[in-house]
Amino acid sequence: STFLTANPFFFNISDLKNLSFDWTVNSQAAEVNDPSRQQALDLNIDQKAPSGFIADIKLTVRNLLDEMSFASDNVKLNIK
Repeated sequence: STFLTANPFFFNISDLKNLSFDWTVNSQAAEVNDPSRQQALDLNIDQKAPSGFIADIKLTVRNLLDEMSFASDNVKLNIK
């Protein structure tokens, strides 16, 4: 299992509850295990995944109090 955490800098908020975190892995919506920690993703990769398997992980963070305040980025995780 691989644990990823988003650290949302530069958002004008006083509480992380004012942000939404939308994770996708290989274009599929990813479920967050703990709704109180939406900024964390526990990625379970099958032990039998072939060498060179790539997980395309995308995160979009939105400020629920300001629709013009959002950020999105992705990373490719190469399994060896």
